[in-house]
Amino acid sequence: MATDTLMIGNGIKKRVIQTGTGTSVNLADRVKVHYEGYVDSSGECFDSTRALDAPLEFIVGEGKVLPSFDKAIQSMHVGEHAEIWIDGNHAYGKQGRPPTIPANAALRFDVTLLSASQSENSPAKILDSVMTLKATGNVLYQDGQVSDALKQYDKAKTLAYKFVGGSPEQQRQLDDTLVSIMANMAACCLKAQDWPQCIIHCEAVLEKDPAHVKSYYRLGQAHLQTKAFEDAMQSVQRGLKCAPSDPSLLALSAQIDRRRAEWNSSNKKKFKSLFG
Repeated sequence: MATDTLMIGNGIKKRVIQTGTGTSVNLADRVKVHYEGYVDSSGECFDSTRALDAPLEFIVGEGKVLPSFDKAIQSMHVGEHAEIWIDGNHAYGKQGRPPTIPANAALRFDVTLLSASQSENSPAKILDSVMTLKATGNVLYQDGQVSDALKQYDKAKTLAYKFVGGSPEQQRQLDDTLVSIMANMAACCLKAQDWPQCIIHCEAVLEKDPAHVKSYYRLGQAHLQTKAFEDAMQSVQRGLKCAPSDPSLLALSAQIDRRRAEWNSSNKKKFKSLFG
């Protein structure tokens, strides 16, 4: 069923001729379309995939087509048949595309979206892969394979930073997952007694989630193991501001006080033996 003509972006209008019932299109999806392109003022056809029986296939956002055409495709669903108008400023502008498209010409496209699928770099595909790598790391960690778990978490974190252009919900899910991955990396480093890396991962978590209590606890433990007592206590105190009655933090606070007293006492004895 045809719909009214709607603005879908700067200089871009669309009228749906036949509603699509398939999936929607996301940035970095691989799509296949049939289209005819016309100079709007003259009605002259300058390009047609249907005439050649050769659909155009491209990855959305990769730059193979006009940015305005890219934008219009992202508003479609698989199976949709639509007319799309692009004004001269958002088509080929002053230079046109001689000899078929004059300068500043507005264009009209008759488009059918034949298919859309996730490419390796699509936001949905990246998010799915990150979640899979994290789950694999969790299983390895639970089995005591800490080093292998850390490798999976590191792959997941690296892949997460390639995420671009997802929906707000996908971005929220990715951010939450990334915090969890970095917290798990800190746990791995704590078990491996890699105190500097544990500190780095904990600080990265707390930068994104200042209320992550477990990271304050691990950060305090790592500082304690390097005998950085003030930093250890400061980490605990930051955590207690978020969770004043957390038993793990309270126990760690007492442990830091005890270890610091033992350290000071030992140093005093050494000092006396040297100069007594």
